[in-house]
Amino acid sequence: MDEIVLYDDAFLCHANEHALPILDAFSSLKPGLKWHTPNGLHVSEISPRVAASMKRAGFKTIRLGLESTSDNFHKTSGGKTNWKDFIRAVGYLKDTGFDTSEIGVYLLVGLPGQTSAQIEQDVEKALEAGAYPKLAEYSPIPGSALWPVSVNVGRYPIDKEPLYQNCSLLPVATPEVTWEFLSQMRKMIRDSIQSSGIGQSGPCLNSV
Repeated sequence: MDEIVLYDDAFLCHANEHALPILDAFSSLKPGLKWHTPNGLHVSEISPRVAASMKRAGFKTIRLGLESTSDNFHKTSGGKTNWKDFIRAVGYLKDTGFDTSEIGVYLLVGLPGQTSAQIEQDVEKALEAGAYPKLAEYSPIPGSALWPVSVNVGRYPIDKEPLYQNCSLLPVATPEVTWEFLSQMRKMIRDSIQSSGIGQSGPCLNSV
């Protein structure tokens, strides 16, 4: 075994009691492992100590769960993180030696009321911060903070048929946020990363 994939996005929560002892033990007892976090990690839990332990353990695919660069979005959807925490986390990872190709950040697209300009702004800000934007299509979830507005603006009766909640349908996206637009955005991200000389490394859950 030389690859470990962590699907728990809360792996770093209470890191002193849980993640850090695990990572430090593996660093000593099983060096050379490659770690991957395809489901995203909580950015607010990344400190200099955590970043250093991740580097020593051999993390290769880091995915951060940001969803949006807008703090207003986070205030209305649970408040798990904010832009300041994200910038700080990326800085800690960069200081430890990770590069942009290893630091992917999930950005939600197809949100109710979200414009194409907002998506472009999120991508631009993430790139400027030194992270690799990974676009993730939004699926409306019953009981979530965005569910009522999703029902109101949905192009399908998502409250009556669960199949219409599938993200591949872009069920609550504004008319301007189409698959063609998202394909163009993904190409722009690839071109931007390639032109910077960073390239790509490691597997990912949502390729761009």
